[in-house]
Amino acid sequence: MALPLLAIAIPTRNRSGYLKDSLGALVTQILELPDGPSRIALHVSDNTSNDNTPDVVREQQARLPSLTYHRHPENVGASRNVNSCVRQAAAPYCWVVGDDELICPGALAHLAGVLSMADPPDLMICFDTGYESRLVRPSRFACYRDYATECARRHPHALVEHTLVSSNVFRTSLFDLKVAEETLATDYSHMYAMLTGMRREGRGVYVTDHPVITVRQRRAPAVDGVWPTDLEASWLEFLRWQREQFDIVELRPQAAIEHVRQALWQKLTRHPIRYVRNNLHALKDPKAWKWFLKRLLFHSRR
Repeated sequence: MALPLLAIAIPTRNRSGYLKDSLGALVTQILELPDGPSRIALHVSDNTSNDNTPDVVREQQARLPSLTYHRHPENVGASRNVNSCVRQAAAPYCWVVGDDELICPGALAHLAGVLSMADPPDLMICFDTGYESRLVRPSRFACYRDYATECARRHPHALVEHTLVSSNVFRTSLFDLKVAEETLATDYSHMYAMLTGMRREGRGVYVTDHPVITVRQRRAPAVDGVWPTDLEASWLEFLRWQREQFDIVELRPQAAIEHVRQALWQKLTRHPIRYVRNNLHALKDPKAWKWFLKRLLFHSRR
């Protein structure tokens, strides 16, 4: 039996309400595709949820029997759950989708079309529909270095934006699981693992203009209340690593950070009520206030 073209995996924990939306949309689109269940594999990696996540999965398995489900016997952490998703991917391409992402209509038909081209890319980047990348799209690059150099020239923050795990559809064999385990202490172990493979043997990068994912405006609560400790430091470390690994002399990591500061300040000053409303669900968690105050200080350190 031939392998599917694309393996889609959703890492999740205690967010069954969000999972129901994303999983249901993916199942619907797979069933709409010609030979969809044989071309696209769908998997849920449950990090020991204690809500009704298993019921949500069973409901969708009734529609798509090929949907597979794995439940970790203990909480392995968010990053290790992502790594588990890649390990389970028995297909040339892998897409790890956040359980709270909104899947755009026609997304899977578009992905399948790009990945079925005569010379498909090794990495396909799908920005959030609400993000202005300032890049010419659609566009194709011979290698990741060419893509990163273009970002450094036009908009270095685009290199930070696609750290969102759902933004990347990649050739499975390029994901270096050893590097992923070694960089668990960072916020972006999946990026270090993926880009290590791209540096060694990766070829084409395709940046699509087709709507694939939309990040919810209302922030989902952090799983288990685990919030990033210092995003600014993590971003800078990751961008400096990229500059060194890919020899991108044009890349100025601080320029990306300045963009983040400006964007945050605009949200706070132009639409303060909307900003609080969109983050209200998260801010009900006392642990989130430390994160929130750091974001304010982040801007004040300009």
